[in-house]
Amino acid sequence: MKNIFYFRKEIDYLQKTRELFINKYPKLAPFLACNSNDPDVERIIESLAILTAKINEELDGNIPSLAESLINILMPNYTNSLPSFCIQNFNLKPDSKDNNVFIPRHTSVVSSPVQSVRCEFRTIYDVMLYPLKIYNVDVGSEGKYTTFVIDIETTQDHLTIADINIKYLNLYLGNEIYTANTLLLWLLQYVKEIITIPQKPIVK
Repeated sequence: MKNIFYFRKEIDYLQKTRELFINKYPKLAPFLACNSNDPDVERIIESLAILTAKINEELDGNIPSLAESLINILMPNYTNSLPSFCIQNFNLKPDSKDNNVFIPRHTSVVSSPVQSVRCEFRTIYDVMLYPLKIYNVDVGSEGKYTTFVIDIETTQDHLTIADINIKYLNLYLGNEIYTANTLLLWLLQYVKEIITIPQKPIVK
């Protein structure tokens, strides 16, 4: 036993417990011999204190391991190592003649220098970049249905959405985990119909 504190704590606990027991059951006081000097009895009490002190020391030492084991079972994602990551914003150049640019997975991205140090990241999935931007998002209701409207427009004046061969769109749902998970649940589980309404070009 490395820490004598546990032993002294157990000796003190046994003495206080004996006093409380005598006060509650005074008829049994003669059998407890409060002021006994019997060395055999003292050795038994000390041995018991050493045993219980050792158990308590082991329990206290294993609390971090026990907590980690419980978290591994209940919330395994919280104990997994998480590397540094960032959210990257890609935009097509305004004078780009391409309607889409494919950015493959594991594309290297280098950060701006911070104290002369640059960090290198890699993308984790394929991205198809279009000259599009979301300028409005609205949630409403029509009768018993809820509508989720995303207004998208092109970033280049000479293009319309019809001119772009859109294969798929990646939507970033935000960095607030509750809101992002709720939106993802709605989109994956509760969407009944998706309607595309092209906006007529405005003639000036």
